[in-house]
Amino acid sequence: MKNANITNPINPTNVDVIIIKDDKAPTGYSLKWDDKIVPIDKVYPDNGNPTLALPENPSNRRFWKVSKILKGDVYLSYKESRPTGPRDITADWERHMTEDERKLYEQLKKQVCDRIIAEKAAKEEKKELTELEKAQLALKKARERVAKLKASLEGNE
Repeated sequence: MKNANITNPINPTNVDVIIIKDDKAPTGYSLKWDDKIVPIDKVYPDNGNPTLALPENPSNRRFWKVSKILKGDVYLSYKESRPTGPRDITADWERHMTEDERKLYEQLKKQVCDRIIAEKAAKEEKKELTELEKAQLALKKARERVAKLKASLEGNE
């Protein structure tokens, strides 16, 4: 008999969440806990091993592979949420800069942005080759290949 005042370290919600086969659900599976049955609506194909997108549930799980269900792994243990984003103190290093460092940083950032804009403008300026220019370019490449072949034949003699 479970004591309501004691939390289970493996499952602090003390609620067992189970994936069950459900022909009424769009994916064919539902989640069951307490007396609730919640259909699983989304499935993501993943090279023959689809992943179910789970609805909000006490196990705090968001995804589950169908292959795990087929192996009999249908009990969802509680999984603690982890924070997303930077996890170290170096992420906010800008606010720790001195005035001189900030000026240098801003100068470098401006130089890089100007270079990126110039590179984009140069790409846009590239004009389309005319038929004559295309033919001349092909002729030049063909002459280079002929010269290379002649050189290799002369080297073999």
